[in-house]
Amino acid sequence: GCYSPRHDITLAELDVDGVDVLLQTWQEQMRQLTEHPDVAFVLIFENKGEAVGVSNPHPHCQIYATNFTFKYIQTELDAGRRHLDDTGRVLFQDVIAAERQDGRRLISQHGSALAFVPYFARYAYETYVAPMRSVPTIADLDDGERRDLATVLRDMVIRFDNLWRL
Repeated sequence: GCYSPRHDITLAELDVDGVDVLLQTWQEQMRQLTEHPDVAFVLIFENKGEAVGVSNPHPHCQIYATNFTFKYIQTELDAGRRHLDDTGRVLFQDVIAAERQDGRRLISQHGSALAFVPYFARYAYETYVAPMRSVPTIADLDDGERRDLATVLRDMVIRFDNLWRL
């Protein structure tokens, strides 16, 4: 869906309140979709620009609710499960701790959320925007965590738009 009743508004053009409202909507959608018995996986994403084959010219995100888990996600879940079994720790928490300790790839942080380029990045502009607390889905963030995530997400999309002069 579009980010605003004005269909030409991009995510980067919303203020933090607008991004927070968007994340609230994503939380509601996540709750509704994960309650459906046939839904195994929910993915919220944005494809932006002709280079990735976007057919809808309006700024928008998409939500996929599938009856399967994508293989690359399942591989990550399996690795996380093995790490937890082996160490007693949550893998992504260890990744965040390593990135915070190193500091070189941290891009943005606000309260309980941060953005960084992971040391294992596969793509030149791969960036993780995440809450610092592990939660099963975005629906499990509290209001303050969601607002912090909105602040960091907005910062990142502004940086990318400025980088590519969009």
